[in-house]
Amino acid sequence: MGKNRRTSAEITNFARLLIGICLVLAAVTGSGVAIAATVVPAVKVRASAPALDASSQLFESFVTLTNTSKTRTVTGPLAVRVGNLSRPAVSLANASGRIGRNSYILVPLPSGGLAPRQTIGSLVLRFANPSGKKFRFTVKAVTGLADPVPVAPNRIPVAHAGEDRTVAIDQAVRLDGSASVDPDGDPLRYQWSILEKPAASTAEIGEADHPHANLRIDQPGSYLLQLDVNDGAVNGVPDTVVLDTGNSRPLARAGLPQTAPPGSSLVLDGSGSADADGDTLLYHWTLPLKPKGSKARLEPPDAATPGLKLDKRGDYTARLVVGDGQRTSEPAAVSLSTGGNRPVANAGPDQTGRPLQEPVTLDGTASADADGDSLSYRWSLLHKPSGSAAILAEADQAACRLTPDVAGDYIAQLIVRDGARSRTRRQDPAGGGNGDCRRRVSRRYYQ
Repeated sequence: MGKNRRTSAEITNFARLLIGICLVLAAVTGSGVAIAATVVPAVKVRASAPALDASSQLFESFVTLTNTSKTRTVTGPLAVRVGNLSRPAVSLANASGRIGRNSYILVPLPSGGLAPRQTIGSLVLRFANPSGKKFRFTVKAVTGLADPVPVAPNRIPVAHAGEDRTVAIDQAVRLDGSASVDPDGDPLRYQWSILEKPAASTAEIGEADHPHANLRIDQPGSYLLQLDVNDGAVNGVPDTVVLDTGNSRPLARAGLPQTAPPGSSLVLDGSGSADADGDTLLYHWTLPLKPKGSKARLEPPDAATPGLKLDKRGDYTARLVVGDGQRTSEPAAVSLSTGGNRPVANAGPDQTGRPLQEPVTLDGTASADADGDSLSYRWSLLHKPSGSAAILAEADQAACRLTPDVAGDYIAQLIVRDGARSRTRRQDPAGGGNGDCRRRVSRRYYQ
């Protein structure tokens, strides 16, 4: 899948000075505000190999920081500087800002500092990687950031073009980009395009600037389509979908996140994986991330529902790829932990054919947190028909209301947060903010 990342902090100059054993970096933003940071040798930073998160189409690397000092507490603000990216097209999607040519991300410190010998594993780096190829990078702990720390004011949207499908010749296909998301809840603009089609095809996309576009299949073969989204400020991470008159790529689903005490045995669930052609699926599970010293493994790795024993305290990530004998799916990932899972948003089923000027209730009460933490809710209206003045009422409640006033499509987004984990555990999975623990589900309404 194609991806792109742009930062709102425009760096115009930087300087490096070597002072003692600390590397001091300074940069000047377009506004003329200096950002300075000092490498902290006492803090050891480890990052896992990047792995694709199928839901966001970003590559995730899990980071741990350890204060190796026996006596000194490292005080905040603390950040991880990401540099030396081996591929120029790769960028840090959830960066808090930039230091010279490098991006950095702030580290949530619940107590305001990192105590002697303390290790934290609350940070996730999320990279946009258009080629999907392996890449390398370096990480360093830095402190001394200017106050206030500049944080990108706008976060990048992510397009979702729907699942690959098998189609018939002369079939009118409805394209569905309504699952596209924006972490800030900004309204989205949509643009569909054809990247590849059979040589003799004259097919064109109808309503290409609509979340639900259409395409008539006029020749046998494969059609590669791309959806781009824009939040009014930046282009988002694009997504592609394949329509094929032959065999379609299967879809992997790795199940929901799970939390359990150390020593517990879990059963992973890939049974929701699907194949549009009805072909029998082959399963292949891997465990790209597990705590240091863990000997955990998935048994059996070729089953739809393998088992896993959490033999060490910490975070685990399992990946699933399914095949139909001809093609393999994009990988799907699921997080497993001995404590502190992301909450999961559930915006309820789509609602269609609702009359105009009658309120519709959007129900997010099925959202849940595996740790039993209380949730906060934020609904946003990503798309509405031209000329509509509709707004969401009580958008900060589990259930809110929308009154459709113009015939067409309405797409609402729900973000839920676990208050504790939003401060200390993970960043926004779509690449924005610090410590926000969010999941998004879109709703559609038609008239």
